[in-house]
Amino acid sequence: MRTLGLALALMVALPAAAQVAPTALTEAARVSLLLGAIWRPLAAPDGRPAQALMQAACEGALEEMAQLDLRLPEDLTPEALAPVRAARGLVIVPTEEDPAIVFIFPDSALTAIASGLGQVRLDPAGAGRLVLRDAAGRESQVQLGSASGHRMMRLRPPGETTATLFVGCAPTTGSG
Repeated sequence: MRTLGLALALMVALPAAAQVAPTALTEAARVSLLLGAIWRPLAAPDGRPAQALMQAACEGALEEMAQLDLRLPEDLTPEALAPVRAARGLVIVPTEEDPAIVFIFPDSALTAIASGLGQVRLDPAGAGRLVLRDAAGRESQVQLGSASGHRMMRLRPPGETTATLFVGCAPTTGSG
């Protein structure tokens, strides 16, 4: 498997997920399908409307996904995935076998999050809150929501006291 496109076809194809009985998908797995996206950090308000800030954050996201696709190793081992980083923001791709298991590709600014295979679970702190465990076993706090028709995510990596706001620029699961 050289490309993420092929990996996506094999691991996150929604038709195959749709064949699984709805009761077989855990709540965390259903939420991870929402989490599966190219996430870009949202700039601080600067007088522009929120929609313009979101559009600016997402510029080039699909091209970035294509570049990430080209950088993926042929063998998707933990060692081979560890150095793979997104150009900007965070890319999360749920697997087909268990959508609560996800591929995580942070950019180089997100040093507290390790690239590779991770896991999503519900956070008992409340609705819309998740825990994202990275390939190194470190946990980030996540809160999902929406604004102006866009997916939004607050992410607080391990060891940080403040959260960063991200906009979901494009799904990685084929769902919108």
